[in-house]
Amino acid sequence: VVKALKSKRAPHPGKIFIPYGPWANAVTDPETHGIGMPSFKGISAEVQPAPERSVSSLKELLKKQFGKE
Repeated sequence: VVKALKSKRAPHPGKIFIPYGPWANAVTDPETHGIGMPSFKGISAEVQPAPERSVSSLKELLKKQFGKE
């Protein structure tokens, strides 16, 4: 779960930006195609409101991704 904020610069219908980090890594294919960096652009996604859920903390996210604390 991530929190959506309205862009201060302009409307960007159909576009989502997530800065590099654990939350972006959680939704990105780790395949690098030999270049050492996964592709963070052009990823198709389905986005749904989840007002009853809170944003995962880093600890929660890592535990869910790797099963470790």
